Amino acid sequence: MFKYVYIICTVLSMYLFYLCNKFTEQLMIKDNLAGGGGNGNPGLFPWLFLFPFFLGFLLGTFIYLLKWMRRLKKKSIYYILFSSLVLSSIIVIITYKNANNLRERIIEVHPSFTNAKQIDLLNTFSNDIFFNPYTFILVILIVLFLSSIFIAITKFRD
Repeated sequence: MFKYVYIICTVLSMYLFYLCNKFTEQLMIKDNLAGGGGNGNPGLFPWLFLFPFFLGFLLGTFIYLLKWMRRLKKKSIYYILFSSLVLSSIIVIITYKNANNLRERIIEVHPSFTNAKQIDLLNTFSNDIFFNPYTFILVILIVLFLSSIFIAITKFRD
């Protein structure tokens, strides 16, 4: 039963990231009022309904990774720990860099903004930067990192 719930949560979590990505506002030259006002970020609206499934996905991924890693040797777990940390860091750095580059482009296009600090990193134009397959993999890598820390602490207490 848990396997089927996990599959449903995984599919709906991928759909959540897809919806958030699709609700990205296109960056184009408009009038002076462009980029200001509005009703918030529509890309965050799917989280209202699909967040419980995302939590189920996180929990299920953690449980399955724990079961898998309990069978591994100490050296393998430390390798997984290190590689998941490195890969996660790379994705975070690239995402942060892309978001900052987008903020600079927003300043060029919209005259209502004069400074990059006026624009949040997560905005209606950056949903495709923060909700894409790479950041979905980042979520899995973070859960992998946390589960490998948990296994390293509990299984290999010397």
